[in-house]
Amino acid sequence: MNWRLLIAIIFCFLIWSLAVKVFAHEWYSSSCCGGQDCHPIDSCSEITDSTNSSVNWNQYNFSREQIHPSQDNKCHVCIHEYEGPSGMTKRPICIYTQEGS
Repeated sequence: MNWRLLIAIIFCFLIWSLAVKVFAHEWYSSSCCGGQDCHPIDSCSEITDSTNSSVNWNQYNFSREQIHPSQDNKCHVCIHEYEGPSGMTKRPICIYTQEGS
């Protein structure tokens, strides 16, 4: 294979991989996602109701104001990670669920 074709293939792959990341975040609310805070989770069954006004995922609790409808067939969480006074800290921002999840 000639080197120009190889470079063109690599370039196309890089552009495609960047576009996939951009489109994955396209429908996340700007108030929820800072461009890299949100990601799909393995299963919507990982989300549990804790009360009438909140849901849990992992160790994070999301109030009703933080719950949004998902735009695809997956559930997503948005967790912001930042450097706090005692080291790296994670803060739940919002969660996207399927109807009935």
